[in-house]
Amino acid sequence: MKVLIGITVITTALLASCGASADIEDKANQVAAFSEDAEQYQEQFAGAINELSKKKSCNIEAMINDEAGFWRVTGESFYFIYCDSPPDINNRWYFDPTNNKLDRVKAAM
Repeated sequence: MKVLIGITVITTALLASCGASADIEDKANQVAAFSEDAEQYQEQFAGAINELSKKKSCNIEAMINDEAGFWRVTGESFYFIYCDSPPDINNRWYFDPTNNKLDRVKAAM
């Protein structure tokens, strides 16, 4: 009986995490759609936003509410995003969709 209860608890947890994962992917795609050049880099932007959503300092709900997205850095080939609200330099991330590099430091790009 204890084994059956344990299996049920584990199965429920796994199914719940699958739903949460799909929800995060949907939200990441929604934020990515706000981005400059989204038609070209939608998949890469969504992947980076998904990664950012796992960081303590980032808030995917705030990105949706602010219609945040990746914006090209002037004179550069990479992009930036603010991952919390209000936009703050401490919550700014840089991303290069050509190599999927995501970093807080502009000089590292």
